Amino acid sequence: MSLSATITVKTVKASGFNLVRKAYDGTRVAVLKGTSRLAEVIAGDDAVQGASSEPIFDTAAVGAGNLLSVIGLVMEGTDAGNCVLSSITLAGEIEPKGLTVSGLSALGRVYDGTRVLAVSGIETVSGVLAGETVSLGGSPVGDLATANVGSGIAVVVSGLSLSGTHAGNYRVVAAQRHRRRALSGRTVDCFGRGLDSGTGYFRSGDRGNRHLYLDSTPR
Repeated sequence: MSLSATITVKTVKASGFNLVRKAYDGTRVAVLKGTSRLAEVIAGDDAVQGASSEPIFDTAAVGAGNLLSVIGLVMEGTDAGNCVLSSITLAGEIEPKGLTVSGLSALGRVYDGTRVLAVSGIETVSGVLAGETVSLGGSPVGDLATANVGSGIAVVVSGLSLSGTHAGNYRVVAAQRHRRRALSGRTVDCFGRGLDSGTGYFRSGDRGNRHLYLDSTPR
């Protein structure tokens, strides 16, 4: 007696990939990270995963809960015909693209004990993808690296915001540094104005931030 039977291909799974993250670029293209491992391949079989996979996001928009599908997965080897790879879905994230701001200048000033600094100019932004609408607005404010007198002090600008149809796909680079400016010393007189009220001397730690002048006006 002769019988016939059917042997179907075995489904195997690929794992070992990490969370896929990229900056927004207007496309669904992704790059897999990690080392692929195959599970359930029969021991001794010559069957490996091919290198022709194509990972794509389910959307090109910014988001932390995006999904990533890997298509085009194939098996290679002399026993590859006995196996088929199951579909792969991974967690992915598309982060807002950082935009560069230019056109602003930090203004030097006299020491006043604070790190706040005025910023002037007409700000412009670069890095927006062609065909997308994003506008830059807000009230820029400078934050000095130190409140003490000096030159070449780094200034970080905040207070800028984005608007427009595609603003959600971008962010202003928070740590963007602009021109370095100087703080000059504050002038006080020798009759106690601007000095420590208890000692008549410059306050400890502030001596380098003040200049003394002599006033000959009778008191």
